[in-house]
Amino acid sequence: MGKIAAAIWVVVLYILNSVFVQIISVNGHMPDLLLAFLVVFSFMKRRFSAVSYMTIICALLNGAITGRVFLVVAMVMGAAGMIAYNSSNYLRFIHEGVRIAGVTFCMAFIGEVFEHFFAYHTLTISSVLSNALPDAVYTAVVSWIIYLIVKKTSFKNEDKQLLMIEERVGE
Repeated sequence: MGKIAAAIWVVVLYILNSVFVQIISVNGHMPDLLLAFLVVFSFMKRRFSAVSYMTIICALLNGAITGRVFLVVAMVMGAAGMIAYNSSNYLRFIHEGVRIAGVTFCMAFIGEVFEHFFAYHTLTISSVLSNALPDAVYTAVVSWIIYLIVKKTSFKNEDKQLLMIEERVGE
């Protein structure tokens, strides 16, 4: 994925996440689109520098959305980017989309729980089950959709390029 394609993805998802909230929300629950894209990007990109830049950009933009707790969102986004990048080489026998959805679900759930706690200064089982869990599931489903779109459009030749580089290095 090139820099321009990644920038277009981030801008479009940021606008969807911040402006068109009512269109993509289901029963008041909204996915964290930038988190989903960051996890997909971190899983699929092999260069640490590109992943770290994208993590910083997504964390700043996601934290700047109105109604979000900036520090919590930025920390969860940073952790999500690094966890996704580091875990992309593990459990290879599980499909990449399932691993992406799992990491996205866990990080979205943790982020929603912490945001709820810092916003309302309380944490109950009903708030976790009624707020954090549906948002995390919705974010995981959206990450699977983003993964399928990105895999078909932007990363279709990435494995072939890596194979060619490995052959050249091996000679």
